[in-house]
Amino acid sequence: VCDVCGNQRIANHSYSEINDHTCDQCRYSKTPAAPVVETYTDTMVTLVANEQFEYSKDGVVWQDENIFLNLSPYTQYYFYQRVKATDDNDCSGTSARKYLRTNKSTQNKPSSPIVLSTSENQIVLAYINGCEYSIDGWTWQDSNLFENLDMNKQYTVYQRVAADDTHYASPRSDGVKVWTDSYEGDINRDNVIDNLDRLAITRYLAGWSDYSAINMKAADVDGNGIVNHNDARLILQYYVKLIPAFPVEK
Repeated sequence: VCDVCGNQRIANHSYSEINDHTCDQCRYSKTPAAPVVETYTDTMVTLVANEQFEYSKDGVVWQDENIFLNLSPYTQYYFYQRVKATDDNDCSGTSARKYLRTNKSTQNKPSSPIVLSTSENQIVLAYINGCEYSIDGWTWQDSNLFENLDMNKQYTVYQRVAADDTHYASPRSDGVKVWTDSYEGDINRDNVIDNLDRLAITRYLAGWSDYSAINMKAADVDGNGIVNHNDARLILQYYVKLIPAFPVEK
């Protein structure tokens, strides 16, 4: 029986099986319950559809479509529905509101970090605004400087785009392996300066494939910015105790 004219006990004032929201006679439309959310993302909300309804996200502007696009991420919205007016029926009252906050947006995985410099206990990466950095892939920091590291140790550094009010943090970048500095002359990083280090330089200079990526910073013991046979000669002299230190240390 119609919620309004049913009180008048007019039997034919009722909701049909086809349209159970609007009275066939007086055109009164029942106010529906709050809309039900079917799915949502960071920028889209889909309500459960009913072809007799129209929808709004502010209670002012109405649309037939039950999908709302181009929303802002991690923003609260209030959705409403009502039975829409037709040539024969009036619209209903506005439903109670349905509250929803959209998801945060995801961010793309960034490129690997660029290593600017190393020392015995520090690694400095190139700074990118909005990124954060890690030396283990789990603990993150805003600074691109890692301090108090172990000497002559290999680390793997990462970067990612940091989370903000409307975005999740991005996946971490691919890692970059980087060594902290060893002693000058310790080419093979075994913490000893001996004839093996001299051989590493001579084989590098001879083009041996296994020695194409030696520890160049430790190999430049004369401090002239290049690695040559003079560095190998100085390492041998140091090893047999003909010199107490390398020129780069003075």
